[in-house]
Amino acid sequence: MNDYKVYKKKIFFGIFLIIFSFFGYLNTYNISNRAHLEVSAAFFPRIIFLGLTIFSIILILVNYKNYQLKKGISQNKKCNIKKDIHFKLLFLSLLNCLAYGFLLNKIGFIVISILFLTLQMTIMTEKINIKLIIKYFCLSIFIVGVLYYLFTNIFYVPLP
Repeated sequence: MNDYKVYKKKIFFGIFLIIFSFFGYLNTYNISNRAHLEVSAAFFPRIIFLGLTIFSIILILVNYKNYQLKKGISQNKKCNIKKDIHFKLLFLSLLNCLAYGFLLNKIGFIVISILFLTLQMTIMTEKINIKLIIKYFCLSIFIVGVLYYLFTNIFYVPLP
């Protein structure tokens, strides 16, 4: 895969993450505060979404700069590059996020998060095989398990 496609994918993924963070941040207002603490239950998810937004902006800026540098070099060499924007992957990722948001309260955090992460990693993979999907599934179980433990036992934040 040429560098142009990689830079474009990373730029669009950064844009996707910003949109995801925006909607995720808005959804933190739906988190009920069951315990009377100084910090609300929505505090940590908001910090995570803000951090994700900041890192997404950095991802976009770095890859846009690299894309422009590479474009300038290739224009000097008179290379023709196909413009291939992966709207299909972006659309599938957006559908995956919307399904996650709609099904979170119905199915529960653990099951839907494992499915979401596995599907998202599969969407972003160029060559898919069953061994890789199983690896993504196991990784998703580990990540969700760590997050569940972290939020319920350390931060005392109830998850849906």
